[in-house]
Amino acid sequence: MADEQFISGWLHKRGGVDASKPWRRRWCVLGDQALHYYKSEQDKEPTGSVYAEDMVGVSCNAEESAKDPKYAYVFEVYTGDRPFMFCANSADEQEEWMGNLRRLLSRDDRIGDDGFQAEMLEYVTVEVFHDKGIRVNGPLPQDTLSQLSQGATSKQKRMDERGW
Repeated sequence: MADEQFISGWLHKRGGVDASKPWRRRWCVLGDQALHYYKSEQDKEPTGSVYAEDMVGVSCNAEESAKDPKYAYVFEVYTGDRPFMFCANSADEQEEWMGNLRRLLSRDDRIGDDGFQAEMLEYVTVEVFHDKGIRVNGPLPQDTLSQLSQGATSKQKRMDERGW
């Protein structure tokens, strides 16, 4: 099934997981299944893609926008793994891209009105020490905690200032 196209145009994209690479001009196409980016408008295969099912939010990045007036209209598309940083050529263009991304995200009932996943996943770390009890970091239902700590002494059950 073909991807319904919402918007396309030239954006700058900053690569790298930590956005450490330089800005590169990319032809971008947002459809109902993904945001694809290409080196040129004529390319048949994208250089990369951000799939709709992986997107959890979109927002402006004012801090990055303030660094260089040449790249003043930065926005990020967030996935569970990392943010993807893009820069539009104007405030109107930035808002148009972000509006279309939010429209795509709003079709998913996990996404709230603010453009972010309504319920973010929470992680819990549980360490079990041989003959010394357990250490928990993060929210854990009381019944689960009770089951995990069966047989532990009150000293072994105490929590420190970090929640461990």
